[in-house]
Parts: sequence; C-alpha cells; structure tokens
Amino acid sequence: GAHVRTLEGHSHYVTSVCVSSSIGSSIGSSECTRSPDGARVRGPLAGCAQVRTLEGHSNWVLSVCVTPDGKHVVTGSDDKTARVWRFDDGAHVRTLEGHSHRVLSVCVTPDGKHVVTGSDDKTARVWRFDDGAHVRTLKGHSRSVFSVCVT
Repeated sequence: GAHVRTLEGHSHYVTSVCVSSSIGSSIGSSECTRSPDGARVRGPLAGCAQVRTLEGHSNWVLSVCVTPDGKHVVTGSDDKTARVWRFDDGAHVRTLEGHSHRVLSVCVTPDGKHVVTGSDDKTARVWRFDDGAHVRTLKGHSRSVFSVCVT
C-alpha cells in the first residue's frame, strides 16, 4: 500500500498505535498512540486533528487499546499499571494495579467485559472491565509477555 499520511505531535517516539472504527458516527475512525509524553487520542483519521492527551501515568505509556464500543481507552505503562479512560472527555475511570513490573500490552475482549494485560513480570492478567477487579493471573511464561490479543 501507499503511504497516506504522517501523524505528528509526539515529543518522543511512538511505541503503539490502535485504530478503531467504532468510535461513533460523528468521529468515525480514530487512532490512539502511546509514547513517553502520554497517550494522544486523534480523530477522525481523515483530518487527524488531535482530540486530547491522556495524562496520569507516572512513567512511559507502553500500550494502548480502544474498547470495542469506542467509549473507552485502556493504556498500559512502565509504572506497572493499566488505566481506563473515557474516550469522549479523557477522564480517568480506574487504575488496574497488580503487576510487579511494567505493563507492556493491553487488550479488551470483544464483548468489552474484560481487560487483559501482559507484563515484564512474566504474567498476563485478566481484569473485569466494569469494576477493575482482578479475575486471574496467567502464569507459565519464562520471559516477558510482550503482546496480548483476544478474539
């Protein structure tokens, strides 16, 4: 495919991008990027105007995922936490705490009921989306869990 557009605005390199087509008819497709200066939410892709920067992690944002309904953004960080944010106003909803090392990857299940996180602590964790409760820890990896995906 041909290069379509370069998205600018971060002061450091971008470590993750998530594209969602479910943000709503008024916004359409949007993207979230994560970097040391916070997760930036942009939309629509056609215009690429920055909507907001999600600030609150105490260290680098390493992963980002938009929920299937497009109402929330989940970020994973070097600060050992994952955070849930409202997409429409960028408000912090909750923090998922429990990993002993940085959160490298985040994913929301297709039904929107759970968040899965992967970490440098060699585990993946499953959390309830609605209240942030830890459901289970998936152990057995001999190294970091760099990526999680649920279909």
